[in-house]
Amino acid sequence: MSRLLLVALALLAGCDDGGGASAPTDAAPVADAAAVEDAAAPDAGVAGAELLPRLAGLWSGPASETPLGAFPVLNMDVRPADDRQLFSRFDLDAENNLRFAFDVEDVGGRPTLVYRNGGYFLGILRDTRTVLVAASADAWRFCHPERGCEYLDATFTFDGADRLTLVVLVRGMMHLRWPARRLETRDVGGFDPTVGPADDPFPPMPALQVHATWRGALDAPHRVWLLLSTTPCGFTGACNPARVLSFEAPAGATEATLLLDQVHAGRYHLNVILDRNDDFTERLFPNSGDSLSGLDVAVDVAPEGTTAVDRRLDNTVP
Repeated sequence: MSRLLLVALALLAGCDDGGGASAPTDAAPVADAAAVEDAAAPDAGVAGAELLPRLAGLWSGPASETPLGAFPVLNMDVRPADDRQLFSRFDLDAENNLRFAFDVEDVGGRPTLVYRNGGYFLGILRDTRTVLVAASADAWRFCHPERGCEYLDATFTFDGADRLTLVVLVRGMMHLRWPARRLETRDVGGFDPTVGPADDPFPPMPALQVHATWRGALDAPHRVWLLLSTTPCGFTGACNPARVLSFEAPAGATEATLLLDQVHAGRYHLNVILDRNDDFTERLFPNSGDSLSGLDVAVDVAPEGTTAVDRRLDNTVP
């Protein structure tokens, strides 16, 4: 089992009703719930909504203090999925992923900032909503809307413009610490979401399907990796993947199809690698003996539907 898959097990296994988590903080103090309620009065706007533009960007950092230990990388490309929701997704494989979403929903007749945490774990969907209960200039605390902070508690704390820490507790026990750095900015334009219902679904988003082929049947199972980045990787892998997906091709295989779902539309650099040395998770880019297509192939993910791409992995890294 890859370390990336273990991240999914750690992050998605914590809650009965869906995913993930939430957290208090040992960082900056936050205002109490009453203060947030006062700020949420109809003529005062939506309490805590200033968090939304601060979150936009490609964030990366290690996941630590999880039930399964520490893991080296978790990337989240946070940006608008439509005119209402910020969305990001981290894929482990075809069945396991972690999703963050942020929007404003009508909770008990009050416009409320909502943080959703979940995804698919072994093919089972987990999707947990938390609501803002406290906020300060640099910290936003979310808890379960019915069971409260004792059950589910998450805090985002910023240290300057480009560093944040997400701390998560589930039933009072540490579940995740994610100190992340903003590697790239994202343009959110005039993103100012209107209030949606408390059961607002995820917006429809496009997908990218890559069909990869190579010469010669595999003599053993090996993973095929898909990297999608807004900056070129080059021969040194000097890029910041916005999305990553892997698939284990069985012995005898000459092809693999990878479907990357819920992708933000737009132009990317695509790299597809057959990891013949089984060490990609250590290097995060190919080395001698691996097979790949041309480096940094431009691909435009259409705003709707599935964008299909065929790649021949005919090049071998010397």
